[in-house]
Order: sequence, then C-alpha cells, then structure tokens
Amino acid sequence: MMSAPDKLIRHFKQYMYEKGFIRSKTFVNDERPIVITDINKNSLLNNIAMNGLESYEHEVVLLIKNYSRKLSTFIDVGANVGYFSMLAELYFESDTKIIAIEPFPRNIEFIKKLEFNS
Repeated sequence: MMSAPDKLIRHFKQYMYEKGFIRSKTFVNDERPIVITDINKNSLLNNIAMNGLESYEHEVVLLIKNYSRKLSTFIDVGANVGYFSMLAELYFESDTKIIAIEPFPRNIEFIKKLEFNS
C-alpha cells in the first residue's frame, strides 16, 4: 500500500504531466538515453512517465528484455506511439535497426519525436 506522502507525490506528478508543465521524460539504460515528449497528449506516454517503461504489457516487456541482445532488425508493426521500439532501443545492441510501422498520423508524430541514441 502506498503511503500518504507517496500518494501526494504521485498525484502532483500526474497533475504536472496532464497540465503540460512537464512535457518530457528521459529513460536511460546502459547510458543509452531515450526522451519521450508530449506526455500530456497521450495516455500511454503518461502511464509510462508515471510508472516506468516496464509498466505496460509486462509479458511483452519481459520477452523483449530477455531476448538475445544480438538482433539485426526489430520491426514494431502497429507501433502506436513507439513503446516497443523504445524498449528495443534500450535493450538490444546499438547496431540493431529498429523499424516502427504505424498507420495513424497522430501516432506517427509521437514516434517521430522520440529521441534515440542511435
């Protein structure tokens, strides 16, 4: 159970994200940063910012995280906002080519704004 101060901090962070006062969040793994922006404009990005990269579709996250790090190409079909592409960037070797395929223009804009190290 979450303590009262932790609940207050969580609600404050949620408010800051929703109102657009905090618009980006950086995640780092093995010194490889990923910056996600427009957190206040998408509920999935907001959830990731609040709860961490491994908070959504946990089984798939574990599959990506534990898969062999040596992969020539990772294809994210139906990429939405690029969540699994972000995970691939963090957990696969830096020479892995990441391809995100998404038909909806609004989601494509989120993907284009991801800042990958490679």
